[in-house]
Amino acid sequence: MRRALAREFHDRVAQTLTTMLVNLENFKMDHVRNPSGLHEITRLQESTRDALKNLRHVLYDLRGPTGIEEDFTSAVRNFMSSNDVVLS
Repeated sequence: MRRALAREFHDRVAQTLTTMLVNLENFKMDHVRNPSGLHEITRLQESTRDALKNLRHVLYDLRGPTGIEEDFTSAVRNFMSSNDVVLS
């Protein structure tokens, strides 16, 4: 359940925040001549980065100490053994 919740947070929230950062950077480049607007955009980027950092901490806690890498490695091993894949 915790891993499923972590996956949902990653897929829905983290990706949306990352997209927001990219969009803000593009908007910033389009409005480089407006110093007050650039300051506000920079502030929004910093807030978004902070939210992403906090979300990553929550995701790490939800996934537990083994993390997704171990699950991925196990999944690949299981797939390979169930399909008689041999690496030389």
